Formats: sequence, C-alpha cells, structure tokens
Amino acid sequence: MLENLPKPVDAYIEGYNSRDTAKIPPWMTELQKLSMSIFQSKGFPIGVARNEEWKYTSLTTLADLDPVIPQENSQLVTDINQLDLTNSYASAMRIPTVLFLNGIYQPKLSNTSLQNQGIRVRTFKDIYESGTTSVLEEHLGRYVNNASNEFVCLNTALVDNGVLIEIEANAANTTPIHIAHFYTASNKLQTTSPRLLILAPDAGTATILETHEGVGNGTYFTNAVTEIYVGKQSDIQHYSVQTQSVAAFHISNTGVHLAADSKFRSVNIDLGGSLVRHNLDVITAEPGAVCVLNGLYVVDGKRHCDNQVIIDHAAPHTTSTELYKGVLDDESRSVFHGSVIVREGAIKVNANQADKNLLLSDKAEADTKPAFWVYCDDVICRHGAACGQIDPAAMFYLQARGIDSSEAKQLLTRAFLSEITESIASPDVKTHIETLVSDRLSALKSNT
Repeated sequence: MLENLPKPVDAYIEGYNSRDTAKIPPWMTELQKLSMSIFQSKGFPIGVARNEEWKYTSLTTLADLDPVIPQENSQLVTDINQLDLTNSYASAMRIPTVLFLNGIYQPKLSNTSLQNQGIRVRTFKDIYESGTTSVLEEHLGRYVNNASNEFVCLNTALVDNGVLIEIEANAANTTPIHIAHFYTASNKLQTTSPRLLILAPDAGTATILETHEGVGNGTYFTNAVTEIYVGKQSDIQHYSVQTQSVAAFHISNTGVHLAADSKFRSVNIDLGGSLVRHNLDVITAEPGAVCVLNGLYVVDGKRHCDNQVIIDHAAPHTTSTELYKGVLDDESRSVFHGSVIVREGAIKVNANQADKNLLLSDKAEADTKPAFWVYCDDVICRHGAACGQIDPAAMFYLQARGIDSSEAKQLLTRAFLSEITESIASPDVKTHIETLVSDRLSALKSNT
C-alpha cells in the first residue's frame, strides 16, 4: 500500500468489496481480484518522482475525492426523452445500440437487434447468464496493459457490465453502432467503469460511435477502457466523442491490435471535462496493417486535456498516419505525447505524426512531445509539432471584406479543425460532430 494514498485507494477497495459477484464467472472473479491487487499496490500516479507518463498532468484533486459506485437497478429509465438529448447523437428516432446512464445499463433505451445479422452486440451480464463466456475470457484484457496500467486495472476490478461487439466475416455494416454513456450530477464523485470489447476476426467492416455525455455541472469520474481486435482484412472505424460536464474527470485507455492487411481509423473528439486523459495504444502486428489516428480537442477556462498515443510497428510493410489538433483559450492546457516505435526487422514502415495547436490566449499552454523510436533501416518516418496564434493577415483579409472580428475568428478556428472533421467517413456522425465543434468554438471567450 502506498503510504501517501490510503484514502483514495481504500475507498475504491471498499467499492470493489461491495460488488455483487453471484453471477460473475470464476475466471472473471480471479481477473478482477488480480487487477485490484495491482491497483492497490500502485495507487494513483501522484507523488512519484520522475513519472514521465504523468509529468504534465496532476491527479491530486481526483485522488483526494471519495468515489461512489452506482448500484444496479438504482437509476433505470423507461423513456429516452427523460434524458437531456439537446446535444446528443441519440434521439427518440435514433435509439442507441446500447445506452448506459451513470454506468447502469438501460435495456429499455437500447436497441441491440441490428438489421445486419453479421453484427452481434451483447452486454457482459447477458454473456454471463448464457453460461458461454469463452470468447470474453479469451480476449478481455488482452489488448490493453492490464499488468501495469493502474487505471486499466481499476476499470477491470470495478467493471460491472461492459459491452461485447462481434463483427462476423464479410459483414459490412454502414450504420454506426452507437454505445452511449450519459452522466448526471451527483453530490459525490460518482465513479463509473465503462468497458467495450470489439472483435472483428476476419474481413469485417463496421463503424463504432462511442459517446460520453454529461449534463449540468456535476463532478464525476469516468474511467473507460476500450479494446479492439481488427482481424485480417477487416476495416474498423471508431469515433469517440466526449462532452462531459465542466467539473468531470475523464480517463480512457484504448488498445488496438491490427492483423494482416487490416485497417483501423479513429477520430477522438474532446469538447468537455475538467481533466481529460486519453491513452491510445495501437500495434500493427502483421504486414499490411494500416492505422489512421486523428484527434481534436477544444479547451478553455482551466480545463486540461492530455493525449498519449503509442503506435507500435511490430511488423514490416505497415503504415500509420497520426494528426491531432487543438484550440486553447483562457488558462487552459493541453498535453500531447506521441510515440512511434519501429521494431527491428520492420522494414518498409511508413509513419507520419503531427500535433498542431492554435492558442487564442497568452495564458493558454500546449505541451507537445512527438517522438520516434526506430530500430530498423529502410523506413519512412516523419513527425512534427506546432503551436501558434491566429494569423493577423488572415484576420485582416476577412475583416476587410466586412466580416466582424468575432465571426472571423470563428471561421478561422473552424477551418483549422476542419481537417479532422473532414476525416469522418460517416455522414451522420460527421454532421453531428461538426455541429458540436461549431457550437463549442462559438462559446469561447476569445471568439465572442
């Protein structure tokens, strides 16, 4: 036990011990026990000298708060219109595939029966009750670092009910599979552990939309983990949209495994939260694998957004493209640490990485650290980072044509981020995200 962290660690252990384990299979119980043991030994990554992974992001405030774990059946909703859907992709006409409210699965607000029979969506509890859990046992925890990442361990230990998406061979579903998470205000640190496992073992195609939406100014902690296996010749698009409350803590870990000739495209959108941290780890495990990783973040006030992206080129003839862009206002801060690893023998790798930030305030700060670790010749690797302000010449050009200062700034900031939104292949998702981004930019003080 870490001596400087007894309060938060003990509080999470208490939540772990209070779980109802009657229907959890023995292998999962053991996995959760091991995960809690690791978390208990590590605690929160604070007060640890030379911790490069958390050098620019402090979790002291989060660690000092007592968590509350929502209980099953405590917050069941029967009508989706009871939720605030003002800025949501979900609607009465577009019911999510799976919907969670404060970590509690809402069966009456979910539509798991997809028209395309090549896609199967089940909750962990449905799998437990079926008695056939071999697929879950084989894959859960395999694509994320469950041995040393304290937040992956905490999620595994506390996860109550996750989602498994299985994409069969030659399935070609174009309608987004929407996993929706809604969060409401709480007097204490309501803590949820969303878990998503996506399996596309062979030549499957699918679009996954994962949303985290907060209502009001509530303080809560979301600790999410997503695992994705993209099999041979499969093509997976994964969109993650975070619009949490201004007081929310959001930490996520996503692990992706790419097989031969597979393709993975992701777009990560961060528009909310007080403290946000994303870890995205992708391994191109076999030749021909391709990944395209894009991200967009808008922060203001004293918000903090941290992206840590690792691409591991473990096989030759693999390709990666990575582009993150952020707009910062007031006293906000962003962190980007991107690592591209090219292993020995991984010839003909083509890797591109960039992080670009637009600072609207002299007090905003962007810490960016692109890095390559190349252990092989005969590769093409490029990386770059940039931080700057709005070009005065561009402002003058627009204002000289009768566009006022506020509208000119919004046009230029939207144009700066458009490279990310244009990469969204799903028309409906693209339209929704463009609206969210536009509204968010319009609300920035420097754009008014």
